Amino acid sequence: MSFERWLIEAKRPVWVWLETVLLTLVAFALAWLAEPSNPFFIGAMFPWIVFAPVLLALRYGVLPGVASCALLAALWFAAHTRLSPGDPPALYLLGALILTMICGEFADIWKGKLRRLEMTNRYLDQRLEQITKQHYLLMLSHDRLEHDQLAKPFTLRAAWVRLAATIL
Repeated sequence: MSFERWLIEAKRPVWVWLETVLLTLVAFALAWLAEPSNPFFIGAMFPWIVFAPVLLALRYGVLPGVASCALLAALWFAAHTRLSPGDPPALYLLGALILTMICGEFADIWKGKLRRLEMTNRYLDQRLEQITKQHYLLMLSHDRLEHDQLAKPFTLRAAWVRLAATIL
């Protein structure tokens, strides 16, 4: 991912970043209520708290998901002194980060595809509108010609007579 893309992604609306922080904190609070001794579910069958960054990555892309993972890591280091001292769960945090980044890339790719499809659809809608207007004008022109032909019939014989009169 290029640096310019990171800058573009960082310019998201404020409510995206607010939702990122709030959803991560709510997930941590719910995990803390569910299991106060191990809110990160380290060693459990499934790390339920990882749903927050994964959902954020799927909804908004890589950067909000990574920010949520960073916030979870900061919360782990803040809660580390109160819970059980020991080495940080590096593989646990790395696994959460990798899963979040994969989900974010997936979301970014699909958002890009949707954007391109919407642009193509807009172009096709404009072309259809132009063709419809042109068809309507052609139909009006055809009706006018048909009406003129019915009002004053013009035959090939009359055209030859007129041509002969203009030549002589």
